[in-house]
Amino acid sequence: KVISIENMLEYGNFTVNEMNAKNGVIQNNLMVGYTDNTTDLCDNLVMDVSGSTLFHNQVQILGDTIFGEKSSNAEDVSNNDTNLFVYGDLRIMDGGNIIIEDVCNTTITELRTEVKITDSLDISNDGTSVALIVNQLYTTSEDIVQFRDNGVNVFTIGSGGKTLINGDVSMESSLE
Repeated sequence: KVISIENMLEYGNFTVNEMNAKNGVIQNNLMVGYTDNTTDLCDNLVMDVSGSTLFHNQVQILGDTIFGEKSSNAEDVSNNDTNLFVYGDLRIMDGGNIIIEDVCNTTITELRTEVKITDSLDISNDGTSVALIVNQLYTTSEDIVQFRDNGVNVFTIGSGGKTLINGDVSMESSLE
């Protein structure tokens, strides 16, 4: 049967209406779905799935994974409707990083979550702009920033820059 399938693939049309397999290896290109564009079957195509795909087990991807068009410019990206939704945890393992690269520097990157870091946080800048900006939009009801020692506020900057320091203060220079 395998020889018959290989002959059909090489010498004619091959139609499958339903397929179920426990194991399978695709050595070259695989396209799942429908296209009337024969250029989609080019050498660059490794796997193309049109429609929904459900994986029941682990998916391991080695190498780069691109969502959207790699050759997009800033306008293409801002008008693109490609999204990646993660329902559950996103884990970056073994020293991996989240890098948000906005080469046009025209957007704001927002992380809307409670961030907990169990190691040190180091913010470094090469002098091209301010290293850290903290902006509290509603200072009438919330402080701008609070620094805590074991859950107790020790340094607070509130509305209008009102500053509260709990504890001893020493100066090595003048205070104005």
